Amino acid sequence: MKLLPATYLASYTLSALGNSIAAVGPAVLAGTCMGVVIDRINRRSFSAAMVRTTSRRSTN
Repeated sequence: MKLLPATYLASYTLSALGNSIAAVGPAVLAGTCMGVVIDRINRRSFSAAMVRTTSRRSTN
């Protein structure tokens, strides 16, 4: 294989690899942020449900 096609294929491969790594980074960051948001919401709703359940049990 001549030098020019090999150089082109190598640069294309490195570009695709770099783009895939860059795409994984924001996906991990977005997943972590959404996990934190969902965790906060679930803890609050669970805490509110426990308060309601506990107050019902104490009156019986």
